[in-house]
Amino acid sequence: MRKSSKILCELINVISELSKIEAGNIELAHSNFWLFMLLNELCSVWGAIAKEKGRTLNILHNEGLPDYFRGDSSRLTQILNN
Repeated sequence: MRKSSKILCELINVISELSKIEAGNIELAHSNFWLFMLLNELCSVWGAIAKEKGRTLNILHNEGLPDYFRGDSSRLTQILNN
């Protein structure tokens, strides 16, 4: 429930930022984030929805990928949720 509410809050923030995007005033965050943790959180939320529909959702990753990435994890989460 907490993860779903977090996603909802992020979506509300996206809606409020649409005017910034249209005006060209959007700024992206530049921070390190653990990609696997981000994907795991998304999988737990969307995996429950998939399970209700008789499906499964799994994360497959290449062992050669770095653990941490630098970028805007909030925006990436929004993109993947959409």
